Amino acid sequence: MSGICGIFNTGKLPKENAFRICAEMARAMAYRGPDEDGFYQNDKIAFGHRRLSITDVAIGRQPMCCPEQDIVIVFDGEISNYCELRAELNNYEFKTKSSAEVILAGYKKWGQQVIDRLKGAFAFVIYDRKQNLIFAARDHLGKKPFYYYLTPKGTFYFASDLQSLAASGVLPGNISQKAIQYYFTLGYIPAPLSIYEGVYKLEAGNALQYNSNGFKTSPFWDISLDVQNNLSESAVEERLEDLLVTAVKKCINHDDPSGALLSGGIDSNLVTAVMARHSSNKIKTFTVGFDEKVTTTGTRDERQIAETAAKYYGTPHQNISISDNKDDFILPKLILYLGEPFADSSIIPTFLVCRAVSEHLKCALTGDGGDESFGGYSFRYLPHLWEERIRNAIPESVLALVSKIIEKIWPVSESLPRPLRLSTIFRNLSISREKAFLLDQAIRVTPDQLLFPEILAGQEEVLQRIKYLYNKGSGRDELTRILYVDAKLYMAEDGLVKTDRMSMANSIELRSPLLDSDIVEFAFSLPGQMKIRGANCKYILKKLAMKYVCPQILDIPKTGFSIPVENYLRGIWRSDFENRVFHSDSPISKFMNIAQLNSVWNKFLKGSNASSKFLWTTYILSLWFSEFHCRQTFNPDSRFP
Repeated sequence: MSGICGIFNTGKLPKENAFRICAEMARAMAYRGPDEDGFYQNDKIAFGHRRLSITDVAIGRQPMCCPEQDIVIVFDGEISNYCELRAELNNYEFKTKSSAEVILAGYKKWGQQVIDRLKGAFAFVIYDRKQNLIFAARDHLGKKPFYYYLTPKGTFYFASDLQSLAASGVLPGNISQKAIQYYFTLGYIPAPLSIYEGVYKLEAGNALQYNSNGFKTSPFWDISLDVQNNLSESAVEERLEDLLVTAVKKCINHDDPSGALLSGGIDSNLVTAVMARHSSNKIKTFTVGFDEKVTTTGTRDERQIAETAAKYYGTPHQNISISDNKDDFILPKLILYLGEPFADSSIIPTFLVCRAVSEHLKCALTGDGGDESFGGYSFRYLPHLWEERIRNAIPESVLALVSKIIEKIWPVSESLPRPLRLSTIFRNLSISREKAFLLDQAIRVTPDQLLFPEILAGQEEVLQRIKYLYNKGSGRDELTRILYVDAKLYMAEDGLVKTDRMSMANSIELRSPLLDSDIVEFAFSLPGQMKIRGANCKYILKKLAMKYVCPQILDIPKTGFSIPVENYLRGIWRSDFENRVFHSDSPISKFMNIAQLNSVWNKFLKGSNASSKFLWTTYILSLWFSEFHCRQTFNPDSRFP
């Protein structure tokens, strides 16, 4: 619940410069911690901290030192097994009730192996004076961010966000072509890459060490695909319930008001229902919905059903309306918080619901994580599994032949329901499983000549990464393998990024019990049929939900938490798109043929939605250049050795 930043050199830091730069870095992310700042400096390090206080601001000030002053920590997050670790460290004289001090005490006792004992959401850096090194780590699934840059002369910079890191003034500022390739394929830039060359994100479940002997990163945790659970269905349900209740209890702060983001979906309702049963405080719930003009586009407004559910759980409820009010054009602001191009349009409703919640609470629970662990994305997982059954029933040579015939006679249409998209289905059957899974989620680019070849080549790079992740599940069922890919890519690099940045932008903490590492590990130990049975997604989670959730919720089909991008691009954002993207000096021209883009844009304005996702991705990149990149100062004279 904070932001961290700092500088380290194995040699010596000029104190005056180091403190000033660290203070600038901390100031740039004040929104992540508006309640308090803190700094620590010696001849090797300058650490900064911005704190969002969920409990008493007077406890747990950071950066924090051990009594001997030889170990210093700066920490962002919450350790969910804090109480257990504190009891185990009973020989240490604790001064605070903070998670940071538990890690500090654990490091003194176990060294770097402390990381194997931590659970929760965290990113931290420890400076060990005796060994003259820094040790950093990022939590199992990537809930908390961590950026870093190592200068050619050996000075190490780190921060919770790219805006803070850029405030150091030492970044080269060169755009990473590989990052752009990933961005135009997936709509986000996965770790360890960042939008800038030489600037990296520490991957989820990884630790980092840097001293005079060198720099290294290494994984300390991954989702195990080796453990396979053969419990009976009733035993699985019972175990899952125990894990969920435990995870929810760990997320609830009994000293402060509690809240939840409630939609019409199973996951948020299950978390809210469990929370309402086990919290000693009154739970407040919040739901975002589109106004009537927007909902006619087909985006479901969940406010009414969420309000019904809230009454069932006995929670005071607030609905939040999103309108197409031009005065509330918040995209440029959101780009600053993101720091990188990020084309998930649901950042907007996520930001708005967090803004509304922040007027009442500093912490709320969500249902994030259920889809990736229990198979909730029916529009992707079910077709993939159906295609897998066909692969296993029909020889590959026959599929390839039929595919060529279908491509010629059956039109490609994104507007058709997936089962009727025969061209897409047979295209997928004629290529590898991994490539089919990638193409089903990749940004569609038409025509092929639009992106320059060196950018289009990025799809092969992404494919190799998906193949690597997919093959780690060799021996497991098909669903488990693709869920693992989603957990490592989409969830870690899109879903959790969105949740962290948009919540911190409003200085609130969102916690996700279904992302508890014990629940995730248990889910991945289960066979696929426990998650998807027939056409019933999240089978075992829904079965558990029957004990808790409002009955009207159980049969509602899943919907995305997005905005009607097509309406906005043709309406209130049209002129802004054209002014930015088709400007004579537009940086977009470095990546694509502008004449071809103009043709695609005109077809879109006439009603074709085939390239709407690509146009949105392009628009966000143009916004990022003007609202973030052009506002930074890059490549100054070297300040440190």
